[in-house]
Amino acid sequence: MYDDLFQEGLIVYVEMLEELATDKARTEIDKLSFKKVLWQTLNRLKREQRVCERNTDMNEAYDLGEEADWNNLVVLKQEVNKLSKMEQVIFYDHLFLTRRSQN
Repeated sequence: MYDDLFQEGLIVYVEMLEELATDKARTEIDKLSFKKVLWQTLNRLKREQRVCERNTDMNEAYDLGEEADWNNLVVLKQEVNKLSKMEQVIFYDHLFLTRRSQN
């Protein structure tokens, strides 16, 4: 990525040299070019950081969801085992009927 940023910086500098060559002194072109390269580099890095943060948040949310689902299933299994056999049959019957109606 840093190689890409360096290459983009060189391209911006050359473009600024071509664009401002007749209007301004070389020292002023260099100052303006530096500011433009710095701004574009920071802007690209900030965009990349936002993308990485968004992807990290999504991955963490997915992992947390899986962990919460697993914990819920463990608790549910423990609670179902406390029911009588008849209550378990009714529970599972109700659970399966509810799932079928949703599909």
